[in-house]
Amino acid sequence: MLSRQLSLFVGLIMLSLLLVGAASASYPMFHYDPQRTGYVPGEGPQTNATLWVAETAEFAEGSPAVHNGKVFVPTWPDMNFDETNPMGLVCHDAATGVELWTNELGGAGVGSVSGVAVTDGRVYLGGTDGRLYCVDEETGETLWASDRIDATGYFGLSSSPLVYEGTIYALSASDGMLHALNLDGTVAWTFETGNGVLSFTSPTGYDGKIYCAGNRSQIFCIDPATRSAVWTFYQGGSVKSSPVVGGDGTVYFTTNSRCYALDGTTGTERWNSSVTGTAATPALADGHIYAGAYDGLHCLDASTGEEQWHFPAKEVNVAPVVAGNLVYAATNEETGTLYAVNAGTGEEVWSYTLKAAGDGTFAAFFASSPAVSDGVLYIGAENNRFYAFGEGEVSGPAFTGWSGSVRLTDGQTFTVTPFNNESVTYTINRTSALGALDAAATKGGFDYTVQETAWGAFLYSIGGIAYNESSWDSWLYAINGETADVGAADYHLKDGDVVTYWYGPWGSTPETAVAVVTITVAIPAPPAPVPALWNGTVTLTKGETFPFVPSNNRSATYTVNRTTDLGALALAAQAGGFTFNASDAWYTSFGSFLLEDIAGIANEDWTQENARSWSIFIDGAAAPAGLGANTLADGDRLAFYYCPSDPVTWAPLIDQAGYVVTIDVTVRDFAWEGSVSLTDGRTFTVTPFNNESVVYTFNRTSALGALDAAATAGKFTYTVQETAWGAFLYSIGGIPYNETSWDSWLYSVNGETAEVGAADCQLADGDVVTYWYGPWGSSPETARAVVIITVAIPTPGGDGSGGGGGDSPSSWITATLNPGTFTLTADNSKKTYDINRQTALGALLPAVRIALYRLRQGKKERRSKGLDVPGERRKPRRRRQYVHGQGR
Repeated sequence: MLSRQLSLFVGLIMLSLLLVGAASASYPMFHYDPQRTGYVPGEGPQTNATLWVAETAEFAEGSPAVHNGKVFVPTWPDMNFDETNPMGLVCHDAATGVELWTNELGGAGVGSVSGVAVTDGRVYLGGTDGRLYCVDEETGETLWASDRIDATGYFGLSSSPLVYEGTIYALSASDGMLHALNLDGTVAWTFETGNGVLSFTSPTGYDGKIYCAGNRSQIFCIDPATRSAVWTFYQGGSVKSSPVVGGDGTVYFTTNSRCYALDGTTGTERWNSSVTGTAATPALADGHIYAGAYDGLHCLDASTGEEQWHFPAKEVNVAPVVAGNLVYAATNEETGTLYAVNAGTGEEVWSYTLKAAGDGTFAAFFASSPAVSDGVLYIGAENNRFYAFGEGEVSGPAFTGWSGSVRLTDGQTFTVTPFNNESVTYTINRTSALGALDAAATKGGFDYTVQETAWGAFLYSIGGIAYNESSWDSWLYAINGETADVGAADYHLKDGDVVTYWYGPWGSTPETAVAVVTITVAIPAPPAPVPALWNGTVTLTKGETFPFVPSNNRSATYTVNRTTDLGALALAAQAGGFTFNASDAWYTSFGSFLLEDIAGIANEDWTQENARSWSIFIDGAAAPAGLGANTLADGDRLAFYYCPSDPVTWAPLIDQAGYVVTIDVTVRDFAWEGSVSLTDGRTFTVTPFNNESVVYTFNRTSALGALDAAATAGKFTYTVQETAWGAFLYSIGGIPYNETSWDSWLYSVNGETAEVGAADCQLADGDVVTYWYGPWGSSPETARAVVIITVAIPTPGGDGSGGGGGDSPSSWITATLNPGTFTLTADNSKKTYDINRQTALGALLPAVRIALYRLRQGKKERRSKGLDVPGERRKPRRRRQYVHGQGR
């Protein structure tokens, strides 16, 4: 009996070992994300009701972060210098305000005014002693502290740290240096901007680059791979805010008099607008910039800089935050005010004003930017209080359950991540019991979370109802009323199964549970294979275009980028030998074409029921635009389905497709293919780009000679670098050798990798030389750039014809005709004539001399090689025979 009970207990434990979707940090860093946009997708508080107010031993000045039900608050000395209370980093329960722990960082007297960054169970912030600290999220223990990196005496390290792509970044105000630290606290590298910056400016991360202020009045874009500046922008005034980067790469920041927008790729100015900027980093949301100023809050059009509205108030010196349709901003004055302003109109929705302290102490929202999470706004003030604005009380979970059906597809998978270990990702079968829960959560609009524990992943919550560590109430599940004996991630469902999750103690049932999720599962049989009109791979080249003539307007010709869906279809049609037609009826309105037919299979009348037409899909998703307006990337799978549409949503029903064209796409940065004609015996010269005083002479019929001729024919460039071991092919088509990855240009002849350098490889007529860019051991098929050259080397006496870009035919002779005359005596009359040198007859004489010279040189060369000379009888030569090494 005991053994059976133990078996059941183990089985039920397995039921709880469910891998569930990730719950990301609620407000993980200053201004919410690495781009410092300050935009929170969820709603914020709609009234000024306080959920709770916590007393703080010292001033709560640093910008807080919210994560895993906890809010992390940096504190530093208040105005009461008669006593020193614990300060540094304080952790509160986000729902109740109860203090969980305080870390005094470097000891008594060391506080913090920087923002907080939380990731992977670690909390990072700067100290007033100029050090960067790493603190354990759960215990509050210091894991490590850096050396002093900021010598600013009053604020210390005020830069809010950025954790981006496995590296921690902080900007020291005292010298304007960007510090990159490894996750263990060791220094990875540093970047000197040249001079200090204003306090509270912080680094920003986007698209693999780091953006920061520096050298007082400049903005830098830094590439961590090279640890050098991609660009630098100088505008004259001191940079006041942290950079903010939009989804299109535009960089925004404020000075004491302007708000700027820069092109993120080049660093060139797009616009600037008159705003009396403060230390408040502007927020970016829905195409608008919200900038704090000395006269309140300004809303600017993000694309033009034109002001949309101005909300008048006292100085807004902390970074505003946008959540939902409200902008939250606070003023820095004796009785500071927190405002909630309508993001679209600039009208006040609510406000909350602090009372004067009465003891000469300010009561202002100073360096603490608001943080918004789950509808609650958290902010600290210089009155020894930390505020949580919400609904006014901590309510119980509103989730009571969900019941409905979901449709699952056999063979598909999805990924999940435990909320307390975001470095782990699990891949789960879609038709598992967990897959049904994931699909139900998406359809029902509720969430679910998992906690990683020492014995595996543990189902922690559904719909906000979490595992109770005191009572051990948790989420259980059954299939068709029968308790399963494996974890939900491992239970494979059948069509028609009913999965039930319920919350309660061990031994409870769904009937008595406080919340129940009931899921009826549909797993349709796999559809019959769709007849494939064509299935193959095409290679597209960036920058290449082609002409396209629409089927309905033969007089029009459009220039279309090759790397579009239309470019791929055109190449597939050539390869597959089929036709297609598209009209330009939509082009004026949408900038795209209407695909009418493929291989003669035309769209049906859309007004008829179940009418079929051609639909475009990219990587399994419906294309966002019409034909010709969808840009493809390397590795994309492009598919054209001939299928009906849903009568309500108009979504293509590809599982009912009658035909499909599937195209796997390879996108290359550069490509050229063609033929060249080379002349035996000719040479050409090359000068290395890094030493213009050196000239190399190479044989024209070498592999490098073929590349030189192809570059002329194809109008692309190539360069050679001089190295210690000789000339090295450095670039083709502007793609150079990569000194970090060692990717370089490789070559083969007739598919065989050559064993000598390209300058020493002598070609034969008909050889095919292939150059490709990639790592050692790669092949042309997977390369991002390829040059394929077919070589013609005419035999002596031929017409010298061949592909473009080679040498001139050998029968041509070039002669220089100088001014003046020469005398010529006729053979028949013996008369002497004065002939102008710059006439046809004048050109004939030097041409004959050159031809005779070439003939003599040719004969001399053939004799030296032991070859027959036309018109001469060759003398017999005595042969020496070798037998066993002895000559006779």
